[in-house]
Amino acid sequence: MRFLVNFENMKNFFLVLFFASAAFSQDLELGFQSGKARYSPGDTVVVGIEVSIPRGFHLYGNPLGPGIGKPLILTIGIDKDIEWIEARKSAAKRFNPPVGDWVWAYQSKAFFFMKGVLSKDFSSDSIKSEIEIDALICKTMCVPVKKQTYFYLSVGDVGDTQNSSNLTFTDASNWQTRYEKSEPMEFLSGIDLSLSSLPSFESLGSTGLNLNLEGLSSLEKDNDLSLSDDYQLSSEENLIWDYSPLQSKKEYNLLTAILIALLAGLALNITPCVFPMLGIRAISFVQGAGESRRRALLSGVFFAAGIICVFMMLAALAAFAGFSWGQQFQNPYVMAGIIALIFLFSLGMFDFYTFMIPSSAANAGRKAGSGLGGDFFKGMIATVLATPCGGPFLGALLAWALLQKPLTIFVLFTVMGVGMAIPYILLASSRRLLNLLPKPGRWMEDFKHFMGFLLIVFAVYLMRSLDMRLITMTIGICLTILCAASVNKRFAPFGVSSTKRIIVSCLSIILLLAGTALSVIFLPVKSSTPSLSENTFLLNETVWIPFSPEALKNAHVQGQNVIVNFTASWCSACQINKTVVLNSQAAIELYADKNIALFTADITNKNPQAESLLHHLGSRSVPFLAIFPADSYKDPIVMHGSLSKKRYLAAIKRLP
Repeated sequence: MRFLVNFENMKNFFLVLFFASAAFSQDLELGFQSGKARYSPGDTVVVGIEVSIPRGFHLYGNPLGPGIGKPLILTIGIDKDIEWIEARKSAAKRFNPPVGDWVWAYQSKAFFFMKGVLSKDFSSDSIKSEIEIDALICKTMCVPVKKQTYFYLSVGDVGDTQNSSNLTFTDASNWQTRYEKSEPMEFLSGIDLSLSSLPSFESLGSTGLNLNLEGLSSLEKDNDLSLSDDYQLSSEENLIWDYSPLQSKKEYNLLTAILIALLAGLALNITPCVFPMLGIRAISFVQGAGESRRRALLSGVFFAAGIICVFMMLAALAAFAGFSWGQQFQNPYVMAGIIALIFLFSLGMFDFYTFMIPSSAANAGRKAGSGLGGDFFKGMIATVLATPCGGPFLGALLAWALLQKPLTIFVLFTVMGVGMAIPYILLASSRRLLNLLPKPGRWMEDFKHFMGFLLIVFAVYLMRSLDMRLITMTIGICLTILCAASVNKRFAPFGVSSTKRIIVSCLSIILLLAGTALSVIFLPVKSSTPSLSENTFLLNETVWIPFSPEALKNAHVQGQNVIVNFTASWCSACQINKTVVLNSQAAIELYADKNIALFTADITNKNPQAESLLHHLGSRSVPFLAIFPADSYKDPIVMHGSLSKKRYLAAIKRLP
């Protein structure tokens, strides 16, 4: 009796046994953690997913990176009772495999989070949701893994509680920390998972077992674009990018960062944006030179407190609302309010009123502690005015600080505030330094008026960032302030009775409120200008066009070099970069020679797509610039803060 052996079939059979044993012995393990013990209908639901990776293996992340592999796909099944709105992931690390370029990967543990909204009409006491992780794990070999499971959430009446987004993982601090550090990721939802199967093996064929190797590492490098065709995710702001800047984010230890923050705070006092307030503060010191040392010190302390208070508020916005430095200027109505406030200050310099700004009221005889509220307020205003000019001093530090834990952000912002406040504390506490100031005299009136004009010029400068329909509204508000201040000056000059002053002040406030309301309601008009974007500018046939993900992708497809300039109209350093470096004649000649596509990513107003790329490239502040070489666009060259013309031109010359 003869046995006919098909060696090809035997080879396939043992090959399949090898991969099959690996696939079933090396598997992912999933664990779940609910954000709350129990949810109410209408609550925001957050679920944490812990993925345990077999020892020695690494799990490919998403995005994948420039190397070979398969990106992880997170899928949530059909769920009529929960609208899933966001997925998040723990940060992956760079992994260098034996073959190919580096990839984003996890080892040992990976954490993912799903966020959704529970239907208000849900009436059961629990809800079941299915989830699938389709991934690739590798060691000396690669094993595709498709892990399906489900989890339950308890639902019921939990009384008068806050939304769960404010109470995420309160009973599990380690999960809460992971959630706070997580990053947005793409996900699939509404997919029927019931037909999917875990094994990745096909049935027995005519020549033996056939192994389905789909999803294993290919032998050729993936040359797909970093921005996938389906880059628009569940939220307009959650774009998935796959760039790896050649100049990585600067890393600081905390002590170094504190020292730099202190020096940067000191440097804010010499920026042009703060000059008007420095003049106002100088007048305060001169007028108070003859008063007690205690009074002078209190004035300096309250001014410093106003500075630190604003820095604390900026820290809170950065830590808990994701605001970057200067982002308060992105809201056009906030900007209009700031402009009106600066104009109000300028009128004080011309003696339209006799409170807050130190003028003739200083001669009325001060009681202990009088005027300290005005000192505090002036410190706050000085800090707000410093914001547009802070980029050159704070760029690299802010890029690092704004990505840290909330406590670190608060420490660094507070130190910046202390640094900015130190000169005023020293000047107020030293009689010797105060004696160096000029004696009071006629020059003070002229100097005060000059500072008033500077404030008006600064208000006009900030008005450039508003569109035309809001410029007319802002001008209307400023004219209303002028009318109200004129009424106050004409009918309630210094020396009138308290009763008359109160009556006139009330009438001025009513006039101010009425005029502001009319300006907001009736003056904003639609601009009649053409639809050409204000972000587009032309110089010597060189065109910078508005940034968009589609335009960036098309430039990559066409093999162009790309430069993206992140800017804002309220950023003074950005305007200097544009005039001195970006639009220099030498740069313009190189743009044509190197076939460079030029994009302006303007974040003057809210621009989620530009801000998403800005954050991905390692910054939360402007000025910021990224250069994408045509032959290696996934490795852009990034530049923070004020540009060096020499370095910028050298980087362009190296482009293919």
